[in-house]
Amino acid sequence: MSTKAIFEGAGEFQDELRHALCVMPISVGQYYHEGDKLASTLRLLERRIARCHIVVCDSLQRHTLPIFYPDLNIDIASKSRKLGHEWLMRNRELLRTLSIPYSISHWDDWLLSDEYTKQRELVDLAYSQKGNMFRAINATVAAFLERNIGLKSMPNDSYLKMQEHCFEYVKEECSVMPLWISLNAQFEVYPGKRTLGMAASYQEFVQAKYPDLLRWIRINHRARKVAAA
Repeated sequence: MSTKAIFEGAGEFQDELRHALCVMPISVGQYYHEGDKLASTLRLLERRIARCHIVVCDSLQRHTLPIFYPDLNIDIASKSRKLGHEWLMRNRELLRTLSIPYSISHWDDWLLSDEYTKQRELVDLAYSQKGNMFRAINATVAAFLERNIGLKSMPNDSYLKMQEHCFEYVKEECSVMPLWISLNAQFEVYPGKRTLGMAASYQEFVQAKYPDLLRWIRINHRARKVAAA
């Protein structure tokens, strides 16, 4: 079996995509950004879009690594950056086969900017008003904890610490995504749906002022049978 990647429900954007710049965030370590699935995604981009900017979301994982590996006795931030570097090295040859123009940034390129500080203040303010952003971020955190922890028994203080990590993760990604407006990218492409938190951030900070930028298109991977020799 091999994999074929498609843009799901993107028919209305077919002509626009041919001339578009798309942002593709990379969740380092996720199976859909490795191997055959990554290769099929790159072939999809070649067929359907004009240019791509790849964001390696490595240091963002400094918030979630302690959840999955609570006994790691290392500098988590350095570890997350190293994982991003390793992803690039592991997929370097595959990326070089991409025939359309592309560029790459790391999470820190956005996180350490002055613009991030300003945008994070806006996200925190919107959250404090207990409206749509508040509900969306809370729901995203709750879904993450349910998906990754479920009904596992653990001390309350451990659960609260994990919850704190999750809130930082979600608020940070909700603050970085609007910064991609500066790329003038018409679409964001990713294998899955936008989380409620990210959708709320898009609605709050992007959609009204920049309706033609960072529109979401879901990538779907389908198994494809290989003909027998």
